[in-house]
Amino acid sequence: MDRISAWARSADGAVAVRVGAGGAVCDVEFGPGASALDPHRLAAVVAELSARAAARAARRVAGLRQVAQRPAGDDSGE
Repeated sequence: MDRISAWARSADGAVAVRVGAGGAVCDVEFGPGASALDPHRLAAVVAELSARAAARAARRVAGLRQVAQRPAGDDSGE
């Protein structure tokens, strides 16, 4: 589960954030449009994307835990 992460990207592609399964930010990428953003807006976008990516990573972890807890031979979730 340590390798699980998720990306969130702004609609305009100016910012992308990758968050690990534990909620820590692993990567932040800034596209050409990021330099046009006001610093306060840029910070808000990074925070919003971090939260979105963290939620995605948490859903992935939950899904894997659900699969791992199924009894052997139970494929009812597929």
